[in-house]
Amino acid sequence: MKKVLGILLALMLVLAFSLPVMATDVDTGVTISSGGGAPPIIKCKWEQDTTACLEEGDTEHKMYPGGFIESPCHAQFLPSCEFDVDTVVEYWAIITDPDDVDQNDAIISVDVFHPLGPPENGSAKYQLTLELVEKGLLYDAAGNVIGCTPGMGVDKFMKAWEANLVTVGTNPIGGGAYTKEDIKYELEKCTAKIYMVEGFLEYHQPYGNYKVEIKAIDQHGNHATPLENCMTYVAMQAMRIDFTDVSYGEIMLCKEIWITGDTVFETPGPAPPVKPTVHNIGNMPLQIKIKQDDMGFGYTGIASTTYQGLVLPDDTQSSWNVIFDARVGSDPAGTRYFDPCCVKTADLSACTAVEVTLPTKLMPCNPQELDLSIHVRKADVGAYSGNLILVCVEAGWDP
Repeated sequence: MKKVLGILLALMLVLAFSLPVMATDVDTGVTISSGGGAPPIIKCKWEQDTTACLEEGDTEHKMYPGGFIESPCHAQFLPSCEFDVDTVVEYWAIITDPDDVDQNDAIISVDVFHPLGPPENGSAKYQLTLELVEKGLLYDAAGNVIGCTPGMGVDKFMKAWEANLVTVGTNPIGGGAYTKEDIKYELEKCTAKIYMVEGFLEYHQPYGNYKVEIKAIDQHGNHATPLENCMTYVAMQAMRIDFTDVSYGEIMLCKEIWITGDTVFETPGPAPPVKPTVHNIGNMPLQIKIKQDDMGFGYTGIASTTYQGLVLPDDTQSSWNVIFDARVGSDPAGTRYFDPCCVKTADLSACTAVEVTLPTKLMPCNPQELDLSIHVRKADVGAYSGNLILVCVEAGWDP
């Protein structure tokens, strides 16, 4: 009998190590059910930044590109327009739970979604968990509320209400919206609590309306009806450059001389040796508008021309003794030749005859090379100097 068992055991071991190993998908599942009691109630929510006016953007809630005009009760924030400097946003909520006043194990979260349309098409940006905030109520000797501590929870709520930033929930009893008095009463009676978390909008984050949704789950697994609104990241164009001046050096007549750029943002200095770079540090696409005075070269004839185009102009197209050229990136199709905007002047901003918008778009957060050229057709021997102006202008997202 012992021999038979030994044979069977040996056979089982052989089979176990002889069968091929196969990967198998196994379905898993779970159901979140609501526990006993009533769900928490989100009385109100709002967003603000850390400035004195609570929203550094459009405080009058006028229409900006990407602005939100359906409701005035939302905040509008500005990007920093500085490299690597993000905008701090505070997400606030006031919540009550009819059968769990302490709310010790409640989970309060905020979901933030990108604007609809390109480039993110409404996708989720992040989810954050809010933390309990001290209300800062002040009492007299008899236990009556006589005010609140500046900078603490109730004071924050009152200032946000005055700034028209607060979105309120709907009272399930009667169906009307909660009022400031409703919410303030519950805060004073300690039946409502205040929660907050900080988040960021990156300096290059796309402009537009961000959906903001507050959710709450109590310790019994009861889910509150979510409360949502929008906040607006105001559209701003901004750029930085890494060159302080441009020197074409010694040149010969009728020869085109280029100063070529690169995509490496260097410590700002003269070009060359710095290779010119432009960097979009706003929150929307932009294009570069460029203009240059004649550096003292002047023009031939009785009238100056205003040429700009894809090819170097001849004498019949341009009367100027100097022609300029620029492009963003390396694509020849993005090159534009152009006449000076005017003769050399102390105030180049007043010259508007020739202002060339280079066709290549600069996307947020992307440094790009800027190439510049000069073509002198007639001049006396000597040194010449002038002024160049670069301006960023609005451009749309590619579909």
